[in-house]
Amino acid sequence: MQYRENKYRWLRWTLLIMLLIVSLAIIFNEQLKNLTVQHISNSAWHASLKDPQKSKGSFDFKKVKSLDVTTVAKNPSSIF
Repeated sequence: MQYRENKYRWLRWTLLIMLLIVSLAIIFNEQLKNLTVQHISNSAWHASLKDPQKSKGSFDFKKVKSLDVTTVAKNPSSIF
């Protein structure tokens, strides 16, 4: 009888902790997404830097597309 109660107590605590983690992830979803995008952007930025003297720039502002968090999260390698 005691073994069964300890088993269910462990299961309850495990479910409670999992529920707490999921609820925090849902609450802080936007902040976590922004943090992830910032990390991916920074790592992609540092990996794609070139010598500015050797590369030519294109300043056609009519071809510039707007960028938001969902676009970056979908395909982070296409922004550079």
